[in-house]
Parts: sequence; C-alpha cells; structure tokens
Amino acid sequence: MLLTDGFQTAGFVIGGSPMNTAAAEALASKVAVPKLPGASITVAGIGQVASQPPSSAVVSGVVAFYNALCHRTGAAQCTS
Repeated sequence: MLLTDGFQTAGFVIGGSPMNTAAAEALASKVAVPKLPGASITVAGIGQVASQPPSSAVVSGVVAFYNALCHRTGAAQCTS
C-alpha cells in the first residue's frame, strides 16, 4: 500500500491542471518502475491535501497517472 496525496511526485509537477488519461499515461511512461508480477498494489489518499482540495478533474488525472504506473509494474491488481 502506498499512501500519498498524489501531488508530491519527485521529478514531476502533476495536478496543476486536469490531465486526461492519454496525458497521464504518457507522463507515467517516463518513470522507471520495478517489475512486480503477482503483486497487489493500492494507492490511497490521492487528492487528500491539507490545503484547498483539488477539483475532481485534477484528481481523476492523478489517479490515471498512478494507475498507469501500477500497470507498468506488471502487478496482478492495481487499485487507486
């Protein structure tokens, strides 16, 4: 399980504006990920920030980014 607000991602600025699925997948393709075949990965807390909450459209793009990252690992299950 990974607990994150989804916005403090090293090397990338995400969440400034809404990102569609294609843009999220393109950005995720630039991140090195380990191979985790058979793993079950849960990313929890996306969009849960202490300041002004992001819009639903922004959160959806960040979720798409983390889903794309997870799928690239070869995990058996990805939940964001």
